[in-house]
Amino acid sequence: DRGYYEIEYVTKAGAKVEVKVDPKTGENVR
Repeated sequence: DRGYYEIEYVTKAGAKVEVKVDPKTGENVR
């Protein structure tokens, strides 16, 4: 467990976005 969730999704414009979220705080990890 790396301590955060990695979420990948594709926007309507076709850009791939990767978001890392800390499961404890619910905030994005940079």
